[in-house]
Amino acid sequence: MDHQVAQQLQAGDDIIREHLAALAMHSYHKYTRSGNRQDIDEAAELARRSIDTGDVSVLSSLNRLKKLGIILTTRYERTGEMGNLEEAITAARQAVDLSAADHPARAVYFNNFGSMLHRRYQRTGEMENLEEAIGMAKQAVNTTSIDHPDRANRLNNLGNMLQSWFEWTGETDNLEEAIAVARQALDSTPVDHPDRAGYLSNLGNMLQSQQAVNTTPADHPDRATCLNNLGNKLQSRYERTGEMANLEEAIAVARQAVDLTPADHPDLVACLNNLGTKLESRFGRTGDSGDLEESSSCLYAAWSCETGIPFHRVKAAARCVALLAGQSRIDAAIQLGQAVLDLLPVVNTQLLERSDQQFVMTTFAGVAANVCACLACNCQLVDGKDDLSSLRSDYYQIACRYERLRTEINTTAGDREQHRVETATRRRAALAELDNCIDDIRGCAGYERFLLDQTYWMDAALQTIPHVTTDQAPSCQFQHGC
Repeated sequence: MDHQVAQQLQAGDDIIREHLAALAMHSYHKYTRSGNRQDIDEAAELARRSIDTGDVSVLSSLNRLKKLGIILTTRYERTGEMGNLEEAITAARQAVDLSAADHPARAVYFNNFGSMLHRRYQRTGEMENLEEAIGMAKQAVNTTSIDHPDRANRLNNLGNMLQSWFEWTGETDNLEEAIAVARQALDSTPVDHPDRAGYLSNLGNMLQSQQAVNTTPADHPDRATCLNNLGNKLQSRYERTGEMANLEEAIAVARQAVDLTPADHPDLVACLNNLGTKLESRFGRTGDSGDLEESSSCLYAAWSCETGIPFHRVKAAARCVALLAGQSRIDAAIQLGQAVLDLLPVVNTQLLERSDQQFVMTTFAGVAANVCACLACNCQLVDGKDDLSSLRSDYYQIACRYERLRTEINTTAGDREQHRVETATRRRAALAELDNCIDDIRGCAGYERFLLDQTYWMDAALQTIPHVTTDQAPSCQFQHGC
């Protein structure tokens, strides 16, 4: 049965709906092989029709809801359009709600739903999503038998979510639970299983992480990621033990990750940022000014990667500002800080709750001063929201254009190399178009200072920093509190 035949079928027949779902998965599998956007679009259309033509309250729809969620999540990863992810979450939630407690596929529905919520957390930063995702992932594990072949994958997903929770809370209990779960995933996986290297890479601060690198071929596209993860874990060991050998190895591994990552690859931001922070740690231990200079260069290079996600670029720049000031490069620090604040409206989406926005803003601490970060945060949380809502009311089309470009710039790349290249290309184009869009907005009556208040507050805050002569190292004692 082909697509044209399916379109001619009358609604209301379970067999027809199953055929539509089968056609959807056929197009989905074509997409996974080819990466062709048309295939995933067709898969989404057919999957929606398999639900639209039926009653979603009946149990026969559960499998179709599952397929719809998977397809729309993949489409979200391809396009970055939040509407796809929201629709996928709705379908996954319906599958969980409609399935009986003893349904044989209930663990699958829990796992899929949790994974989609985790993706939304990664996009929006809303902690409610992460909490619910962890709850779903735990239920997926608890309803999966010990000898089930998918148990390791579900444990791995739960471990990743618990790691995200630790990164938010900083509580070691969360990290210990993540490591314990990751160990279970590894113990459930045969030595020659293709997913074993990935589980090793996610296994917290453990020596087995070295195996993730050793079992990945030198020319494998994931080798840089494994090296980057290993470097982070070696640095964590150094921070616990104080042994310089761990830090030296972390730096060497981080250099390899940078060298293996193409110059226009979105992941280069993270690799450069991690290398920069490790070099700064060695400078703090040895006092070697060469490490400080190289650390600053790495962080500035990370900031300059226009293909990277803006939030990651800003984290690198925030640290770079402090290092530049510490080297008496005050003008360079001021210039970079101003550029960072100009980018903040693109990064700090108004979708977040106030507490989540403040968490995002604390990562920018060090952009000239903590007091400056607080002033910028207040401007972003209060004035920025009012500016955009009023712009949408007065100039709807240009407001929609601005929001579309901001979303495009923050779109994450998919797992496939082709998707990452396409995302990087679109992000570069969107950055250029966003500058033009902001200029157009400032040309509208009443919006001449659109997004300029951040720079105003930074200029005001910088007046509080003592001026330092060139033959004297600046104290750079940033103020704390708002």
